[in-house]
Amino acid sequence: MCRLMICGKWHTISYLWFVVCGVLFFTSCNYTRNLTANEHVLVKNTVKVEDVKGFDNLIDLVRPIPNKKFMGIFPIRVSLWAYHQPKFDSLTGETKDSKFSRWCRKNGEEPVLLDTTDIRRSVSQIALAMSKYGYFGATTRTDIQFLKKQKAKVIYVVTPNQPYFIRQIHYQIEIPEYRRIIITDTINSLLKKGMIYNEDLLVAERARIISKIRDQGYFYATSNMITFLVDTIHAFEYLNEQYHPTLALTIKISFDDVADKSLISKSKNRYKFNNAIIYTNYDLNFDKNINLDTIPYLDFRNKSDSTVYNFVTVKKLKKGTHKLKLVKDYKSRTIAGAIWMKKGAMFSQTAYDRTYKKLQSLKNFSIINITYNEEEALWDSIRRIGVLNTTLRLTRAKQHGIGGEFKVQTDRTSLELSYINKNIFRGAEYLKISAFGSIYYYTWLNSLIKKIPVEQPYGEVGGTVSFEFPRLLLLPKYQNINFLSYSTEIKFTGSYNQYFARLNLQANYTYIWSPTCTLLHTISPINLATLDSRSSRGNSNLSLYPESYQRKFDRFFLSSARYTLNYRTPCNTQSPALTVNFSFETAGLLLYSINSLVNKKETWTVFNNFNYGTYEKFDLDLVYTKVINKNSSFATRFFFGMAIPFKKGAIIPFERSFFVGGSNSMRGWAFRQLGPGGYNSEQYIERVGDMRLELNLEYRGTIYKVFKFGLFSDIGNIWLLTKYENMPNAEFNFKTFYKQIAVCVGGGLRLDFNYFIIRLDYGLPLYDPSQPIGNCWINKNWFKKNYQWWNGANGIQFGIGYAF
Repeated sequence: MCRLMICGKWHTISYLWFVVCGVLFFTSCNYTRNLTANEHVLVKNTVKVEDVKGFDNLIDLVRPIPNKKFMGIFPIRVSLWAYHQPKFDSLTGETKDSKFSRWCRKNGEEPVLLDTTDIRRSVSQIALAMSKYGYFGATTRTDIQFLKKQKAKVIYVVTPNQPYFIRQIHYQIEIPEYRRIIITDTINSLLKKGMIYNEDLLVAERARIISKIRDQGYFYATSNMITFLVDTIHAFEYLNEQYHPTLALTIKISFDDVADKSLISKSKNRYKFNNAIIYTNYDLNFDKNINLDTIPYLDFRNKSDSTVYNFVTVKKLKKGTHKLKLVKDYKSRTIAGAIWMKKGAMFSQTAYDRTYKKLQSLKNFSIINITYNEEEALWDSIRRIGVLNTTLRLTRAKQHGIGGEFKVQTDRTSLELSYINKNIFRGAEYLKISAFGSIYYYTWLNSLIKKIPVEQPYGEVGGTVSFEFPRLLLLPKYQNINFLSYSTEIKFTGSYNQYFARLNLQANYTYIWSPTCTLLHTISPINLATLDSRSSRGNSNLSLYPESYQRKFDRFFLSSARYTLNYRTPCNTQSPALTVNFSFETAGLLLYSINSLVNKKETWTVFNNFNYGTYEKFDLDLVYTKVINKNSSFATRFFFGMAIPFKKGAIIPFERSFFVGGSNSMRGWAFRQLGPGGYNSEQYIERVGDMRLELNLEYRGTIYKVFKFGLFSDIGNIWLLTKYENMPNAEFNFKTFYKQIAVCVGGGLRLDFNYFIIRLDYGLPLYDPSQPIGNCWINKNWFKKNYQWWNGANGIQFGIGYAF
């Protein structure tokens, strides 16, 4: 009955999907019917660069841009516009136009037509872009292809010719005050002899030089003072070793291009920071007769900081009275601690950049505006040093918010709802209260696949309350303002797993700091957890497990400390080429030490017969992605982890063990259905281990537009580090472990919408270490109807996002 219902639902869904696709197809076919004979809709632009790679961005210069299509295939909006044009009735002489047709045209899109003027302009823009990248002699030809139903596409073929290389770099510095700063810093220049000429690097070098000058106190230094002179006259007289033309580059620093001549004298003066004026809840209406007042603040905790921070705030009437009160949105030290501009310090661009990032990290402001005002009364004419007051106008973001997250995978579906308060204690503290529920259906799917008594899907519910403080609580001396960010998190979590009737309560105290954009450190000196199986249903499920393995589900009290290191590079992209995640956890060391000193013969229990966990756990996760071109890439992941009990006979709890299988790991096996080692069981059980070794390889390519594909291979397994009764071949052994490394290959389809990815993979096991010796490699027996892999399709994996 259950299966019939499922089939019926799938038939209904398939029918609806067929209807939707049919409507999309037929309504998107003939949107050119309103065109005149000489008009053609531009459906595609293509730019091909001969013999040189790395110019994928040239397509962005081509105009016009064809109409956008849903999923890259269906031109729905342009069809809406074309199919709902006013209709002329020849009999009555009237033009008919309905309200619905007008709505369709308003929400539709007019067809983009082929225009030779735009083509000529695009050719010109491509030539300019190629010159910017050092290919001064590049030429472009166009090929216009006329298609059926008055459609056309344009192919731009670029012949780059020879690139120009930088032969020499010369500095012409006409402002004496800047000479020493620039010359002593040439080692950090972005421009080097022998590199291909690149105008983007020139722009970046100009910004770097100006930032360096401004860091020495020259507030009025601007980018207009730096010009680049490019000499290509003798380019073919001085060829490099590869016989390419070269050019001479002169970096000129002068006032020639400064339009405001009154700034010339000021550009030679240095400036120091003075006091700060801060609007913590800035609004444009503040400029219009709003009752404001100023609260001065001096940070007495930091004796080296003599800056006076003037907080501008709103005055409001107290309820039921005519008295005014000041609205103090934030604790003064929270904002003052994020400001780098300290009284007496020389002006620097770096101070501005770091203050901006610090204020952003508070997650409380939607707009951050930082300006400076010269205090002319404090001008030092002898040393030619001025004084600047800093004004910070901070527009608050919404303090309260609610959110939700929905996840769908092959093994489970989860929903999380959360409430957020970004300023709970007026110190930019971040409160998050969340509740989640998950439905695990892999047991049910597996029972259908293996044709065993049907297991019912089961659920897990839980919630989290977390507080994030934008400072290091109890450790103020270690708050390094040079760090990119630092914070303290206090979190309380509870969850209940229905299948194992397992209650998990946790409390964590964590320090988080990021010295640079590539590094993130996390240390949790206090981690407390209780793990408790509570009801008869959980016990009945656990009875299927070997008796020795059931100990992983005992009552545990865990007292641990944890450290995590995250490294990613480059840090200025959403998709870093390399990420490294390393974590280490030690649990029960203090309790074990006291227990051993007081009573060596008896192992204590705590909190009403809870065993305390004693183990050392670490894991290393490396992910490397190599972008081949805009349509393809190669990704690999290596994972190695171990949880080692440091007391004889100790057990690693189920929740702290490793597992593989599912949509993100060893995709040829269902969730937690591989291992440990070469262990095989007729019973359906959750398989976890004390050690995990895994290598993943994946090629990611493009079929068409948002339709992508992946080809992958997963290699790995989990093992137990101690021998369990009635679980043969489950423990790690140096002599045999290599024979227990599972292998699977597979492929999958992806819908890549940039902001999220829908993924469907199929993994086929090639080597299954749980099979009898001689039958581990894929063979004809695996394709028989009664074999679990072939008729069960355990390797079908669905997920959101990439596996790694």
